Amino acid sequence: MWVKEIRTTSHNNRRIELRDLVSDDPDSDPDDKNWRNGEPDEVEVEWELLQEEFGKDGGGDRGELAAEPEDLDGGDEVVTRRYEFYEYIGPMDLENGEAKADKVGPDGIHGEGVKTINDVEVDLSTVEVVGEFKGAQMAAVEVDAAVGLIEHVGEGAVGEAYAARRVVVEGAQPFLCEQTGDLPAGMSFDEVTGILGGTPEESGQFQFAVSASDAMNPEGVSKNYTLVVAAAGLALPPSSLVDTSASPAAAGTTTGDGAFETGSEVTVVAAPAPGFRFVNWTDNGAVVSQSASYTFTLDINHTLVANFAEAIPLAEITLQRPAAPGDPFSLLWPTDPPGWTLEESADLKPGSWKPSERAVEVIEGNSKVSVQPIPGESLFFRLSHP
Repeated sequence: MWVKEIRTTSHNNRRIELRDLVSDDPDSDPDDKNWRNGEPDEVEVEWELLQEEFGKDGGGDRGELAAEPEDLDGGDEVVTRRYEFYEYIGPMDLENGEAKADKVGPDGIHGEGVKTINDVEVDLSTVEVVGEFKGAQMAAVEVDAAVGLIEHVGEGAVGEAYAARRVVVEGAQPFLCEQTGDLPAGMSFDEVTGILGGTPEESGQFQFAVSASDAMNPEGVSKNYTLVVAAAGLALPPSSLVDTSASPAAAGTTTGDGAFETGSEVTVVAAPAPGFRFVNWTDNGAVVSQSASYTFTLDINHTLVANFAEAIPLAEITLQRPAAPGDPFSLLWPTDPPGWTLEESADLKPGSWKPSERAVEVIEGNSKVSVQPIPGESLFFRLSHP
């Protein structure tokens, strides 16, 4: 297999999400996500031949692809890499099957140099050695990254070894993690490495959660996952995944995860923990709902985040009655907690509430407004917080 490595020409500290790395080359689809993190790739690319030698430790010199050391002058750069995989179609050693072309020419198709192959001198610049594009893998390193979690876990099948998957994405510091919920018999989650693996012995949908923290993010991250396992010899019906998480992790809980038939309606629900309030649901960073209960039609896999904020301490209005009928009355509310403002309405109809323009005095830790009543007219007051 040929591996074509493309590197960024410089580095920046703009965040890049894991989902943005799993994309096609923007040159072929201008509307696709930019895995280059806003930077062009180098004009010169490196081609490496990847061929495992089974009789040697680690697969031999060509059994592993290792990136070159990277200079990080700022200390906070985000470096992206793209590895494209192509079929090797060049000449082979007839005795041991070794690929004999180890360089790719500037056209990205033919080889380079002259070599004796199977007792025949071959000008590799006239031989096509790069075949069909097989796929790509993207990677990113953030120097100051905190611990993270992947978006989804793959499907499994009873009796087939599950490809070990690292669920916890290690940051710059060592992490602690914990798994709760259900896994199929035969599978396990390693809380030291953050890897999910094993061979499932039962089919169905299994929902579990993983939480992780490190010195960069002591509050940690937490996420719900759905692992779908097919019965032995059977294919899974078409479905899409819904996985949810709370941010901050300890600020609330979320429900509604699972694998569902594409096109069905799915409802996810967020519940704040004591001291917190629900703010909104986001999907791929975009706000999709400001309701704690969010129903949507499932089209593709969705990773939804319920965002919470600290609850706002309530403030109450106190009515100070007038000394005599017809005199002004007063409204008082505490200055602590801060941020509350007075609004008024004449009829309580939606859209009728307006910020009060009355003069506000601060007396002994209270905000005070005086109101002169008008015979025959009604006024309603409330406190509002941004």
